[in-house]
Amino acid sequence: MHPIHKLALLLRLTLTLASFQAPLFAPVETDGSAADADAAAPLLSADFEEFAHSLIEEWHVPGMAIGVIKLGKEGEAPRVQFVNVGTAGQGRAVDPDAFTAASVGVLVDRGLFNWTTKVSSLIPDFALPGSIEGEASVLDIMSHRTGLPRHDHSYSPGVTHKGFIERIKHLRPSAEFREAWHQMFMTAAYLVSKLTSTPFTDFVTSAIFKPLNMTASTFSPDTSPTSWAHLSDSFMTLDNGTVSEIPYGFKESFEDLQVNAGAGGVVSSARDLMKWLEFLMTARNEAIHPGSSNASFPVSPQSILKMSSAHMPQTLRGEYPDVSATVYGLGLGFGSYQGFELIRHGGSIPGFGTQVVWSSERGVGAVALCNADGSGNSVSDIATYRAFDTLLRLKQVDWNSRYKEKARLAKELKTATLSATAAKVATLALSPPTLSLDKYLGAYTDPGYSNITVCTTPENAHLFHLAPECAVLHSLLDGALSLTELPPSSPRASFLIYRPGYFSQSHLWITQDEGDRFLGSWGYLFGPTSERKERTLAYAEIGEIGVEFVAESNGEVVGMDWSGVWGPGAIVVQREKEEGRRVEVAFTKAA
Repeated sequence: MHPIHKLALLLRLTLTLASFQAPLFAPVETDGSAADADAAAPLLSADFEEFAHSLIEEWHVPGMAIGVIKLGKEGEAPRVQFVNVGTAGQGRAVDPDAFTAASVGVLVDRGLFNWTTKVSSLIPDFALPGSIEGEASVLDIMSHRTGLPRHDHSYSPGVTHKGFIERIKHLRPSAEFREAWHQMFMTAAYLVSKLTSTPFTDFVTSAIFKPLNMTASTFSPDTSPTSWAHLSDSFMTLDNGTVSEIPYGFKESFEDLQVNAGAGGVVSSARDLMKWLEFLMTARNEAIHPGSSNASFPVSPQSILKMSSAHMPQTLRGEYPDVSATVYGLGLGFGSYQGFELIRHGGSIPGFGTQVVWSSERGVGAVALCNADGSGNSVSDIATYRAFDTLLRLKQVDWNSRYKEKARLAKELKTATLSATAAKVATLALSPPTLSLDKYLGAYTDPGYSNITVCTTPENAHLFHLAPECAVLHSLLDGALSLTELPPSSPRASFLIYRPGYFSQSHLWITQDEGDRFLGSWGYLFGPTSERKERTLAYAEIGEIGVEFVAESNGEVVGMDWSGVWGPGAIVVQREKEEGRRVEVAFTKAA
């Protein structure tokens, strides 16, 4: 998968690469706490560090931090080990939304509601689209089974948390109620903040981070030079293997942070995550075997068991013979690997990719944090599977070869898709759209996606009246250094759609396919970094987004339909391969 394509996934919780400056070879100091106590005998094999080094070099990932944990017997401290390879620079990385699920679990423990309580009874402004027959419970939104897809592009900077909730009823569903796996964790975060009258980020800090002594975990990293020096820079690995530094994508306003925090935003370390994993495994075991632990828990064992139990199918079948199909809990994926329980959740934001895996029945867990997305996600998956094999003394599966084969197939598919698109365009008569270009320009709106503006490309700006939003976009593009080959030069009609979003998303570039149908690619404008002073520009694959303008018989454009933007999940993706894409967003042209 193209690394920029991962940007649309918006993912999960941001984590530091273990509080090291480059290079990552300093010995780990312990503070005497249970989760930091290293035993004399290493948990990982002697060749694991060499393996990790070769992995990041092969996949062009600057740095990776790995932490593993094995629970001790009752009264014994767990054993932990850290391996840090490569270069961190100055940054962060990514983990799941289990902190959000745990926060909701705290409120269930306090008796404010239960898992089957209807969300609308707690948040009067919350409503699913009218076409969905069903009323969502807390469990429904936490297990992604509302029928709504991700709709990542429906929210943008400046939208309040309440405003986001009010938009939900205007979004189009991709499946029936409780039929497919989808995202709703921003709603869960709003639920926590509304019922506690506390900003969500503050609640997580007080209810989870502090009780677990996760002192390196925060939603708002101190930006002082001293603090920033302990954070990893973020990188993007391009198709040709080139590694390019990009700015950290979570420098947001307080309100924007509250909107995003339910689905992602925690800055933490590999060492802190060992404390988190120790808690999750111990609490789950206590729920299954009452009396097995004397520990006190910030979230009840029953709520942790609810989080890590099956509520919704996530995949239809196991990708490999030794991996089962996955079901989704609450912020956690659940399945088996080589016959053993495996609970996991990875994530990604621009510049970071991570994976967290654990098994409470075996008392082992692993986390891998990489400072590159795309390739970093692959490396974190490979590293945690290798660590899991070692911790449980399982047959060592060659996950690197498996992921290289997946990458090869994805590259072949991309090449074939681009070739097919180019061949199709070459066979079509080079004719302009059905209307003059000025008819397509202007403002469009949708109640779920708000406002967008269709602009001419910079080279044609002198031919048309330029809307203020278009002038801003053209100014940002001026002088930006392109990191990808797109957009290619084309004699066909092209437009830019101004749509600022999170993680440096700035616009959608579309080029004519046939008639009033266009193919689009998201554009990302990154600000200056320590490597370069100029802005950089990157695009996702062409054809990722389908755009078709809607015109009346009098020649006036009245709307624009989008497809390929809603992130529906694996089950719906398979259905769309068989049945074709549907209109996912229908914009109306402003008068």
